[in-house]
Amino acid sequence: MYQRTLTEEHLNTNYLLFIQKLQKYNCYSDKLFEKYGEDIKYASFSTMEKFGGAYRGSLIDITLNVLCKIGYVMNEMVFGFDKNGRIKFPLMCVNSEKLMRVLLLMNIAKAEMFIPNPNDWRRNNGTPYDFNQDLATNMKLGQRCVYLCNTYGISLTEDETEAIYMIDNENDEGIRFRSPLAAIAMAAQSLTLVELRQRYLADNKKEEEEK
Repeated sequence: MYQRTLTEEHLNTNYLLFIQKLQKYNCYSDKLFEKYGEDIKYASFSTMEKFGGAYRGSLIDITLNVLCKIGYVMNEMVFGFDKNGRIKFPLMCVNSEKLMRVLLLMNIAKAEMFIPNPNDWRRNNGTPYDFNQDLATNMKLGQRCVYLCNTYGISLTEDETEAIYMIDNENDEGIRFRSPLAAIAMAAQSLTLVELRQRYLADNKKEEEEK
């Protein structure tokens, strides 16, 4: 079974770049990284290999190289300016800095929620990470991300808060009532999950062909 690994050099490079991006978009917190820096650096984006993205350091790797890129391209290329300099969908195109803030932060709580699976059999059979049972509450991902931001001094606007909070409501029938920021962030998250699954299938197919 294919399992991606990142070198320590790659992990360090991603970590420094992630901090730089947070600082650039004014959503970095010294206090957050003093407490969770190492956890964030090594955190996984997913818990199971079949979902794709279940490897050491994948939280940052995927946030930077998949999620943020999909969100940016969607906002700028699909809704943004056309070749004549006119915005294609002026009611949908959102402020790119606000979108980047949301995309950078909307999965950060996985650093606290996902831990290496203590069960050897499950870890070696497709579930390298498990949910942290020592957390005090059962807050969902978006809720916990907003909580961490509030706790460690990362100020969010109303629509940024909604966009992060709504990550847990992918199948909510009230999609038409979401802000454009929330809609684009959720679409980027959904497409990222699809991309990760397709990578997993492609990598395993390649591995089988090489045997």
